[in-house]
Amino acid sequence: MPFLFPNVSVRVFNGHQEFAVPYDSEVVDSRVKRRVVCLNEVALDGITVNQLVAVKDSEWIIWIEEVLAIDSLNNQVITSFDGVIAKHIDFENVEGAFIREANIIGIFYYCASMPICLAIMTFCFAGAIFVGYNGFVKNKRDFIKKFKENYANDEEIQL
Repeated sequence: MPFLFPNVSVRVFNGHQEFAVPYDSEVVDSRVKRRVVCLNEVALDGITVNQLVAVKDSEWIIWIEEVLAIDSLNNQVITSFDGVIAKHIDFENVEGAFIREANIIGIFYYCASMPICLAIMTFCFAGAIFVGYNGFVKNKRDFIKKFKENYANDEEIQL
């Protein structure tokens, strides 16, 4: 569905999903955990102070940061990830306004929008159908066939 109808996620989920580092996330062993989050498109004049926005850094990692101030003259927002260090971010690096972390349906939809995950999901679905058919349908047909053969043999003996 994400390939056929790319704008469906905006209508269904009130935004689009991205893989991002949540605001004020804990750093463990110099690593932060990323999560799938829902974002809304936002214009520079639509951003407010204390709002959470998604910001893309130079390494193409998306961070959820709090807006401290807006510099309309330079087309920048001043944000902070931890509430201590402030950064000047060009508005073109703002991916959108943070809505919430994605639920399980949003995570599956996000995964289905990536080719490798879509291939894995398709393989798992095909495997489930194969196991279901061979485990239940095929055995049931064999059982019915054997039952009919035995029932027919019983009737011949009684006659």
